[in-house]
Amino acid sequence: LTKNGYNVTTTTNPFEVVDILKKDDFDIAIVDLRMPDMDGMKLLETIKKDFSKIEVIIITAHATIETAIECLKKGADDYLIKPFEIKELLMTVEKTLEVKRIKSQLVSLKEMDKLKDEFISTISHELKTPLQAISGAAELVMSSKEFVAEKRKQSRRKEDEACYKLFEIIARQTEKMKKLVSDLLDFAKMEAGFLEIKKSHCEINKLVNDAIKEIQPLADSKKIEITQEIFSADSVCVNCDYEKIKQVLTNLLSNAIKYTQESGKISVWFEKTAGEIDIGVEDNGKGIS
Repeated sequence: LTKNGYNVTTTTNPFEVVDILKKDDFDIAIVDLRMPDMDGMKLLETIKKDFSKIEVIIITAHATIETAIECLKKGADDYLIKPFEIKELLMTVEKTLEVKRIKSQLVSLKEMDKLKDEFISTISHELKTPLQAISGAAELVMSSKEFVAEKRKQSRRKEDEACYKLFEIIARQTEKMKKLVSDLLDFAKMEAGFLEIKKSHCEINKLVNDAIKEIQPLADSKKIEITQEIFSADSVCVNCDYEKIKQVLTNLLSNAIKYTQESGKISVWFEKTAGEIDIGVEDNGKGIS
């Protein structure tokens, strides 16, 4: 092994093994199953318990299927039967090191995935607080009586109108950011398996109206008309997660607005068929080729 570039430490005393392993970072321990004064199986258990990152190769001249299975169950990474050729030992060591490298990569990926989830969750919550403050401030300014142009002097009306348009932009962009934060939080929850579905008795007509109302400013900016078609004379209700379904519908409408030219048209329809509710969004924008 030394001739092939490996740094090797040897001992014939199994009671020295723990002290040796504490002094350096070892990748592999090659352990004989039968040793004087100590059972190799016992040493295997000690190594896997106290030095879990070290891979263990068991060698023995007294091989049985039972001992091989027991060694593997106790954490051995491979099992060599004596006598063996040096080529066989080298191949086993190389294979074990490769497995160790793959394990290390998998652990790193899991840690990266965990850090990613923590980052998404943290940044979402950090963004949420200032966004709520901005949104609340813009809403207060836009709804204040002093902001209504008719109650201001003629010389200030144009300035007020310009300010009002700016606050509309702030409010609209804040809503976009709030939606992105909400999407990030949902993604983090899905990754962690904690996405909660809150079902309630919902009226489809109200759900559709609310989704249209939420997206209307975006449609108005492109002079796009959104119409609603109902193919049912009766009020249609369903047991669903109101916010999640509205979010899906809002996303469909946002996508339709994005790919519809100015002064275009978008239609939202829903109908009840065979115990199911079908909701559709149609536009006269660019098609899929």
